[in-house]
Amino acid sequence: MKKPVIAIPIGDPAGVGPEIVAKSIASDEVFQIAVCVIVGDRKIVEKAIEITGENLKINEIKEPEEAVDEKGVLNLINLDNVDMDTFAYGKVSGMNTLQRVLNWQMRERSMQWLLLRSTKNPFMRQKFRISDIQRSLEH
Repeated sequence: MKKPVIAIPIGDPAGVGPEIVAKSIASDEVFQIAVCVIVGDRKIVEKAIEITGENLKINEIKEPEEAVDEKGVLNLINLDNVDMDTFAYGKVSGMNTLQRVLNWQMRERSMQWLLLRSTKNPFMRQKFRISDIQRSLEH
């Protein structure tokens, strides 16, 4: 049986979400049940991997279809949306508030994408893609 592909946003980059994501992706339990596509900033994800000490390799992708199903690989759609010059862990800022709004939008769109991906209708499967999410976040 083929594993489902699921999109997972990292949450607030200044919070514990990125570390929870890194620990989860490294776990056997998550690896056994799904192919995960993480959505967030690569610099934050790299730092989370460093903090947790997990042995993960980042596979940066543009589309979910590019995700690999390999233990120790974190599939990442890099939003590249965190300015590390102004970023501070654990500190509430306008950037983090914006990130929370974007994460909420990403969760909503991810659910729509997953629902559409589950249909057998080829037209519906192509109607909504992760690249559409990225384009909408850039404007």
